[in-house]
Amino acid sequence: MATTALNELFAEIESVDFSAQLSPANDLYCLTQLMANNPAFSRLVLLARVNIRVAREVREEAEALLAEQADPNYLHPHDRAIAAYLFALQASNIVELVAALKAVYNSQPPNLWWTYRAYNHLLKVLPSAATSYEEIPYEEIQISQPRDVSPTWEAQEHGPDSTDVEQVVQLS
Repeated sequence: MATTALNELFAEIESVDFSAQLSPANDLYCLTQLMANNPAFSRLVLLARVNIRVAREVREEAEALLAEQADPNYLHPHDRAIAAYLFALQASNIVELVAALKAVYNSQPPNLWWTYRAYNHLLKVLPSAATSYEEIPYEEIQISQPRDVSPTWEAQEHGPDSTDVEQVVQLS
């Protein structure tokens, strides 16, 4: 069972803010540099290095996120967090990393752009004896076009009706 401090780190790494901080990355090098400069990620790596139970909980958290159902039309909401957990395990505990890689390979949920790139990279840098998994062939993620939620002519002239309000509620 994760401690309160560890749960707070998980919440921070799984937050929209963390994902937004990593969004300027255009390759794995940039992504890992942005992660390394993030205080929550750095604390997680340090804790996982000094405590094997923390490393196990990081792997379990990654597995839990992989098991979550995500809309296949959009990027997985925890893509960057799962990738961060893989890199944290690389820096702290190879045994738990291999178990996490196995979970990625076995589950393969859709639209994990960064996670699959991290997975394939980590397979290349791990000693060949550590894992026998194959690379995951991934296609470019196809994000569906956003729905048109601009107000209709009638809504502009007569004010919002219930369908306009429902659209706004669905977007928030």
